[in-house]
Formats: sequence, structure tokens, C-alpha cells
Amino acid sequence: LCEVKKTTTPAHDILFVSQWYPIKESTVLPGTSKRFLPHEFYLAEKLVLQTVKAWTDGKGLKITVLGRHQDFDQSALEEKFFSDCIGEDFYFLRASGFPFGYKTVDNSSLICAIDSALAYEALARGAKCAIFPCRENLLSIHDCNKILKNNGFFWSQGCDENEIYRVLENVYNSSQASWSKEVSLSFSGSFHYDAGNTVLAEALSNLLTPEKHV
Repeated sequence: LCEVKKTTTPAHDILFVSQWYPIKESTVLPGTSKRFLPHEFYLAEKLVLQTVKAWTDGKGLKITVLGRHQDFDQSALEEKFFSDCIGEDFYFLRASGFPFGYKTVDNSSLICAIDSALAYEALARGAKCAIFPCRENLLSIHDCNKILKNNGFFWSQGCDENEIYRVLENVYNSSQASWSKEVSLSFSGSFHYDAGNTVLAEALSNLLTPEKHV
């Protein structure tokens, strides 16, 4: 089972999906050949989370960080990273095995992320998500193949306070009906949740069914 630090909460007001992993010296951004130091690579998390924290404080809400690592030592370093960003006033969930991450996002009122695959999957399943894919802009990389381009109702490539507040207010104040409509209009077929993986199941069934010879 997952270890919950500080206290427990049955439903997460704002769930931030962590993508943190330890960088000793430098790392290469996927899809590029450029190397970056840890403080450069994770500047997006720091800037976005500090503004999200100010917004949640004003609303009387609480941030929960969904950790990436199950290992205790790595998880401790991960929690310290977020404590250094926004202080101690947040919940931290150490990662656990499948399907813990999916259950956690499904138990959250609003999901916040930089460019997490888990957040995009939650978005495809109808979850209310505020996405801030600003890492490439902060690192001055403009040739990445982003899922979300420019700015929209529930996402922004900017990390200034006005843009982050705009997106958070849009998502937070949306009813489920208006939210579903916004996602549909924004992507019009780009995302589709296939409950039960029926497409994959049918393909596997066709592959595994012995041929019938007449």
C-alpha cells in the first residue's frame, strides 16, 4: 500500500502529478540532443507549483503531490524536492504499483501537471486537468512535438501567474457537462477513451483465434 505523508485525505483537492527523477549532473530532454542541469530542467515544476500553491491557498484548497518513485530513498528525495519548491504544507503520496496511479487521479477533483503521460490519460478518461507544458519554452527548445500547442481553455505553455490562474479558474469552475464539451471541442477526436481496451482485445482475439479451414 502507499505511504501517505503528513496526513490522509479521502479526495484530493488539487493533485499534482510528479515527473521528478534524480539528476546527478545533467540530463538530455527527450527528443533533443541538448543537456540541462537539474535546476534548469525542473524550473517548470518550481514556477508552476509556486503559483498553483498561491492559488490553492486563496481558495482554501490543498495540494497533493503524486510521487513517481516507490523506492523509499528515491521517494524521500522526491518529497524534499517539492518541499524545497513550496514548503511543507502539502500532502505527498509515495508511488505504488499498478493501478495505484490511476485510482489516485480518479479520486481527484482537479489534476495539475507539466507534461505527464498519466495526466493526459486522465484527461482522455474525462478528468478535469490543468496542463502546463512550459518546460520546452523555459529551456528555449521550440522543435518538440507537443500534444498541446499554443494556449487553450485548460492548458498554457506560459508559466506566468496570469496564465496559470486563468487555466486553474477555467478548470475549477467548469461543470462536468461544460468540461466534457470543452475537451471535445479542443481535440475533436484526438483523444478517445476505449473503456476495457476493446480495440486491443479484438485485435488480440483475432490473432489468437485459430484459423478455420473449410
